[in-house]
Amino acid sequence: PTPMIRPPRTTTDRIFVARMIAGAGVFMQLCCTALAQNFTSQAVNNGAIGIADFLPIGNGLDLGFGPGPGIKGGAAYGVAAETIYDSNFLLQENNTSSEWITTLTPWVNYRTDPEGGAPFSMAANYRPVIQTFLENSDLNGVNQSADISMNLEGSKTLITAFGSYLEVAATDPILNQFVNGSFLNGVVTATYQVAPRTTLFASGAASISSFETTALEGAKIYTTAVGALWAATERLRLGPAIRYTSAASDNTGDSRALAFSIQGEYKVGEKIQIIGSLGWETIDDSRDDGGGRSGITGGLTANYALTERLAWSNSVQYVTVPSPSEENFVVNNLSITTALNRELLRANIGLGLSLNVGTYDGVGPVVTQLEDDRNFGIFISYQRRFLHDRLEFDSRVRYSVNSGNVDWSQVQVTAGLELQF
Repeated sequence: PTPMIRPPRTTTDRIFVARMIAGAGVFMQLCCTALAQNFTSQAVNNGAIGIADFLPIGNGLDLGFGPGPGIKGGAAYGVAAETIYDSNFLLQENNTSSEWITTLTPWVNYRTDPEGGAPFSMAANYRPVIQTFLENSDLNGVNQSADISMNLEGSKTLITAFGSYLEVAATDPILNQFVNGSFLNGVVTATYQVAPRTTLFASGAASISSFETTALEGAKIYTTAVGALWAATERLRLGPAIRYTSAASDNTGDSRALAFSIQGEYKVGEKIQIIGSLGWETIDDSRDDGGGRSGITGGLTANYALTERLAWSNSVQYVTVPSPSEENFVVNNLSITTALNRELLRANIGLGLSLNVGTYDGVGPVVTQLEDDRNFGIFISYQRRFLHDRLEFDSRVRYSVNSGNVDWSQVQVTAGLELQF
């Protein structure tokens, strides 16, 4: 038979594929973060010390302005309402209790340059989250959330800055309990192109976490990194990086870490993008009389547009944070997620799997060694847009099972509407 000849892609096709990849990434974030809140690892993973933050590409600042000259102001407003059924709200092995959670989230977004083209651009978001709990009304409250992104671009220089403040009130699978906490994060990255194929970069980040519960302790984590990227081909960029991290917590004392890694990006148009880092990190703890700790560090994000309407997204992240609940322990959290996202005419559906493994290392005198925690989840999502994309219906279902220090299973069903004015 005569083979089918595919017509060349138009600009509209390429933009659509790029939106597919971005949409799949957002889907993974919603289903893996919003439904299975892993707040412990967010102490170093909420925009401050992500794998791509030390690269001059893919830094997650969401400043995708279109072409156009000048500085212009633009604002958008909206409100979202959501209800969640949780079959095991407190993550108990026995005597499980269900909960209905309702949230109302008005939001405002402001951009200095919505049409693009200005050397300096800024985007800011503010979202108060009003939460009510049917069975645990004493937990009702308002959680604040805000972030700001700035971008200053010259002929050879790019400076980006990101800051966020997040308040949370939900159960944490690593802590196996309900938490009220806040996270303050910031990162500044500068890149300079010294040659057509070579770019130098430097970055500094800070992350501060705190909890209202007296039994939980927050942490202060500061990170700096320097490195270079070399464009080996039009598709591949790679280079070395050095990262220094300082962490302090009342539970674990002070620690210092030095990491050497190779970071890179592989990109094929808008169809394939892979950003990764792999290296070796050595850590010294103030309460550890031994020779310190060392091990592999790094992460990976990979997006692949299988077709114009089907995208596959994958993420691997490994972070180490002071344990908020256990004295003289740090948590090594490995998170692996894979998801498929299918774009329909005015809707999209997604299906994915996630695996979180938390191991505990003693950094001082401990009475007993804690077991590893393994959390497996399967999730499905459906979104539908109405009213010229100003109204969106969002629904998600997730099943999770945990084994380790506490064995539990959980079903979460979420449905919500978001309206942009």
